[in-house]
Amino acid sequence: RNKNDAWEGTLIKKKTVENEDSMVTIYKLTFKTDDGKTKHITVNKTEPEVFFENARYRKEKGEYIPKAVESEK
Repeated sequence: RNKNDAWEGTLIKKKTVENEDSMVTIYKLTFKTDDGKTKHITVNKTEPEVFFENARYRKEKGEYIPKAVESEK
């Protein structure tokens, strides 16, 4: 649905939702983009922990899930 979006921002909220019937855990993620917009993304918890509040993420055009941005130190 947001496949054509491209943005960079900070994860400001992560909510874990567990469906006891299907035994599936999902994350409802809220990002604040660098241009001030709010983006909401829901992902299945199938990978190791990769979403951390206050961390930076980049969503590329053509991708569904943002990837962590390595800090420039």
